[in-house]
Amino acid sequence: MKPAEGVKFVEYDKYGLPANDGFDYSKFISTDDARPDDAVINIPADQLAAQFSGHHMDLDKEVSKMT
Repeated sequence: MKPAEGVKFVEYDKYGLPANDGFDYSKFISTDDARPDDAVINIPADQLAAQFSGHHMDLDKEVSKMT
């Protein structure tokens, strides 16, 4: 049976996400069998270096505006 003209089909994976749209959703899916140390967060090298430099400061608000 041939689909009607103009009809597009979307295939979904076991999580209900589009299977063939070119995006790798598996990087963002967590399952119950995942260990906490399995998580990988990609951050720029300069941000990683700042975390280990001992310089920790909240820069999104001025200190005078914090409550």
